[in-house]
Amino acid sequence: MKKHPKRLTPLSSLGAALALTLGLAAPAAAAAAMPEVGDFDGDGRITTTDARCVLQASVGKLGGSRGVEDLTPEEFYLADADGDGKVTSTDARLILQAAVGKIPGFPERAVAYSENDLEFIGRFGEGESGKYFDWSGSAVTAGFQGTGIGVRLTASAENSERADYFNVYIDDRPPYVLTVTPDQEEYTLAEDLPPAHHTVKLVKRTEAAFGMLICFKGFIYPEGTGPAAAPARAEKSILFLGDSITAGYGNEGVGSGFVLSQENASLTFGSLTAEALGMEATLVARSGVGLHISLGGEKDKTVGDYFDKTLYHTATVTNRRTSETPSIIVLNIGTNDYAVGVGDGDFYTDCLAFVKTLRRTFPGAAVILMTGGGQDKQLYIFEKVAADIRSQYPSARIGVFESSLKIYTCEPEDLGRDGHPSVIGHRKMARELTEFIRQKGWQ
Repeated sequence: MKKHPKRLTPLSSLGAALALTLGLAAPAAAAAAMPEVGDFDGDGRITTTDARCVLQASVGKLGGSRGVEDLTPEEFYLADADGDGKVTSTDARLILQAAVGKIPGFPERAVAYSENDLEFIGRFGEGESGKYFDWSGSAVTAGFQGTGIGVRLTASAENSERADYFNVYIDDRPPYVLTVTPDQEEYTLAEDLPPAHHTVKLVKRTEAAFGMLICFKGFIYPEGTGPAAAPARAEKSILFLGDSITAGYGNEGVGSGFVLSQENASLTFGSLTAEALGMEATLVARSGVGLHISLGGEKDKTVGDYFDKTLYHTATVTNRRTSETPSIIVLNIGTNDYAVGVGDGDFYTDCLAFVKTLRRTFPGAAVILMTGGGQDKQLYIFEKVAADIRSQYPSARIGVFESSLKIYTCEPEDLGRDGHPSVIGHRKMARELTEFIRQKGWQ
């Protein structure tokens, strides 16, 4: 391979693991660097202290008031001893039993596999060189049998940073950040793993407008390693349409100014909601976009012009989505319209027309009109549109969801860059939206 990501020294704490997740280093063997499951405090041992911390987290009293929903991906991974995707008192009991020698280890984590060795989640266009993609959260998953894996990616439509960023997941370990540049094509994702069946997942962190057009040219299998079954796909999906809030603008940063590396699609309210419901997420979002008029005053570059495109960037591929059947569509839009003074009448007319377009394009999908993380002046317009749709189409599944997270009333910890929601803010919106969908029974 041409270049290899920098190797990390072994992690000795969750702080180092978090640095890895935020992209402060790009490990070649991140999977081997994490503490083992059950070692919640990362001190290299499974003790009664770990069990106590996990029990406290399960009841919302870790460090005084932290609960399961406040755990980082690394903490959640280490606490979930039984591998069921939850952190409960059962996990604390298992860790306690392991700490005092009552059990030799924890249950193996069950993985459902696909019939294919590659799966693509989100929107991908076929090209001569490979599969092209650029929308936030687009993902490639695969299985491999052996000790390591690499990937071939090319990046075009260069941005000011001359870089784009991916979350890399090996097996069920927390992710690390891979930096992709236009002058490199081959990347090592993992090496020196135990010889076994492993899985890999690549997720594009960045929105299409600021990131690059990526071409996936295939995985690289070192000698002795080969393809194996990929993780099984979820049966249902949610399509999230929106602006910078949906894209995750600045959700891993603070202060002012856009920083591409601090945009993480995996920790947006959309991705988190879909994950909580056991569904897949497709994010089609662009900073500044509106429904009637976008932030720059454009009326020809609105959500209606992008919602059905395979790619944001132009390329020699079919640029209309082909097969996509979301169970739910979430439209979080309007903050930019009202920032430039849209009239209520214009917003209502275009919103009603767009909802009808969505229903024709995706028949059978439930539609949620959402406010969250920005303006809520459009809320009563959404309610009127939903009422009119129900009146015209009595069987229509349409709802209006109002998140408690609003740009002018949220807590400081809820804010990332330029007044956009932080990861904490996105988690709050996700919890509320997840509950709303469950109450509707639309999952």
